[in-house]
Amino acid sequence: MEAAIEYARELVEESTKNGVERYLFNLKRESYDKGEEKGMLQGKRDEKVEIAKNLLNLNTDVNTISKATGLSIKEINKLKNILPNKFQVLSLFSLKKLAKLKMLLYN
Repeated sequence: MEAAIEYARELVEESTKNGVERYLFNLKRESYDKGEEKGMLQGKRDEKVEIAKNLLNLNTDVNTISKATGLSIKEINKLKNILPNKFQVLSLFSLKKLAKLKMLLYN
């Protein structure tokens, strides 16, 4: 009788152990799946942001960009403020060239 009780305990312990291992495996798999899904969503968002940047560089209307990308007007305006103005870049580039030319001429 003692042997049967001990055997039953071992079965319960092993079953519990297997159940815990299975639970942990499933938990890890769910975490992986959620992480993968989150990464895919972030990738889609990054793509939308890149499209919005390109459209802003083409001087496309903010409302049109919002409709095309699904980004909010607020988000697009933030991008607009972050992106350098073409003329600012051109001016900076020209100033650097002029400074270099001046240095070459007067040195």
